Amino acid sequence: MNSKKTATFLLATGQSLRTGGPNKLLLPFQNKSLVRRTAETILESKTGPLIVVLGHEARKVHEELQDLDVEFVLNTDYKKGILTSLQSGLRSFHGNVDGFMVVLGDQIFLRPQSLNILRRHFIAADPGPSLIAPLYNGERGHPFLISSHFIPEILEQTEQLEKGARFLFRRHPYHVHLVDMPPQFLNNDVGTPEDYELMRQG
Repeated sequence: MNSKKTATFLLATGQSLRTGGPNKLLLPFQNKSLVRRTAETILESKTGPLIVVLGHEARKVHEELQDLDVEFVLNTDYKKGILTSLQSGLRSFHGNVDGFMVVLGDQIFLRPQSLNILRRHFIAADPGPSLIAPLYNGERGHPFLISSHFIPEILEQTEQLEKGARFLFRRHPYHVHLVDMPPQFLNNDVGTPEDYELMRQG
């Protein structure tokens, strides 16, 4: 059962269109940038190699993370939608894994335990393809874990790229496993300037 291997893609490509102004991934929070805090959390978990997909202000984000044990992939099509970032990561990754975690670059309240919980459910799932996603107070959120079985389908997708991998969950409901997360595990990301100010004050 423990033979299943995973990797993690950290999508750090966004243009911060909702926050406006500077790149939100580089904003400080408790002496670290949002993206670095998220990357360090992933590295503390047991989810395998970490691949950081760059896009908007790629050089600055690269400089922020270059001393960490991560691989970098550049997505030149990031403006077309978030799914292009996952597609770029998958095309560039040559490791042999059974599944992969997808994490957003501003999930600073993510905990290593939550990633490991999702991975344990993936390992324990019945043989065959699976889509593992967390439930926070009854709502599906990020990050999620996808069987490598679905890679060809992801790479072939050309529509609604801005909606990411949601199409897989709609298309394959019988492969979806939803995991109730403990109430102290937050699902917050930083979508607006107000979110950021609340986070700093909290």
